[in-house]
Amino acid sequence: MINSKTHVEALVGCITACTDCAGICVNEGKMLDGCMRLSMQCISICQSLIQFIATGSSFVKQLSALCAEVCMACAKECSRHDEPGCRQCMNACMDCATVNNSFAASVL
Repeated sequence: MINSKTHVEALVGCITACTDCAGICVNEGKMLDGCMRLSMQCISICQSLIQFIATGSSFVKQLSALCAEVCMACAKECSRHDEPGCRQCMNACMDCATVNNSFAASVL
């Protein structure tokens, strides 16, 4: 089972990478608009999930599963771009999705 510390560390790593990626996308213009939008959505859901974990919410399992979906969508979009920041974001999102899926599967 994934512990809260590991879960939050993966979420923070994803937030950091998505923030960097979104900054790159803004500088690159319209070509990376989809990447920027998904990065921002990923940041939002990861931050929300941290708050749910911190408050002991009974909805952490469900939000973790949704967060994994958003992270995978962001990773897929980032994989289409060659920028190093996008690649780092892709990896962080994939790692975060794995942790979220593991957590969601382990909670009753």
